[in-house]
Amino acid sequence: MRQLLQLYLHDFSEFDGDDVNEAGLYHYPWVEEYWQAPKAAFVFKVAGRYAGFCLVDGAEAGLLLPGSEHAICEFFVLRKYRNSGLGRFAAAAVFSSLAGRWEVAEHANNHGAQAFWRSVIDDFSRGKFSEQQLKDDDWHGPVQSFVHAPTG
Repeated sequence: MRQLLQLYLHDFSEFDGDDVNEAGLYHYPWVEEYWQAPKAAFVFKVAGRYAGFCLVDGAEAGLLLPGSEHAICEFFVLRKYRNSGLGRFAAAAVFSSLAGRWEVAEHANNHGAQAFWRSVIDDFSRGKFSEQQLKDDDWHGPVQSFVHAPTG
C-alpha cells in the first residue's frame, strides 16, 4: 500500500502541487489509520498483481456533507489498468461493501476524475445522486452524494 500510495501522490501532485521530501518521498501521515474503523482500505489486484487501491473514510472521520456515512478519500488505479473497466468495477465493489450515504469529492481542477466519478456514480445509483460545488476551508470542488441500500 505504501508503494502504491507514492505513485498515487505523484499523480495527484499535478493538482495539489505537493513535492517530495528530503528522502524523495511524498508525505501521507494517515495511511495507518485506514486499517482501523471507521476507515477502510481496499487493494485491487488483476491476475494476482497489485493494480490499485481505495481508502474510505467513515462518518466519525469528519466528512464534507452532513449525513454522510462513507467517503472515497483516495482512489488509484495504475496507469496500465486505466480505461480497462477496473476502476468502475472496483468502485462498485467498494460501494457495495458498505451500505449507507456516500460522498465522493474531486479536486476542482481534476476534470478526468470528475467525469469518471459522475459516470460511475450515475451507473451505480441508477441516476439517484446529487452533486454540490463546495468552496470553503475544507474543500474546493464537486462532491457527489448518494445512498446505497442493498437489496435483500
